[in-house]
Amino acid sequence: MKLNLFDLLKDEIFVAGIVVFFLVLLIIVGVAMGESWDSFTDEQIVEAIGRAENSIEYPYGVRSINTKGDKEYARRICLNSVRNGRARWIRAGRPDDLIVYIGKGIVRPKLIH
Repeated sequence: MKLNLFDLLKDEIFVAGIVVFFLVLLIIVGVAMGESWDSFTDEQIVEAIGRAENSIEYPYGVRSINTKGDKEYARRICLNSVRNGRARWIRAGRPDDLIVYIGKGIVRPKLIH
């Protein structure tokens, strides 16, 4: 049976809210620290996401794929999202902040107000 990512999404509004929450949190922390997120490694960004989300049921904020609470599996999904997002960001000419750009790729545009 082939899985479709859109079939796996249960509650788009909730997922969007969680993603926006951790992105805003990461941006605030980054601005407070006076550093740009593009100076951090993918691993460091994933670690920050894991700490910000701090969920047993949805480690690293991953809700689109049922990880059954498996932290390492969720971490790999999150790391792939960050790596792919950074690559798209570089190809696009580095518009916006890295974390904002990655967030725009995760949350569907119709859900961003």
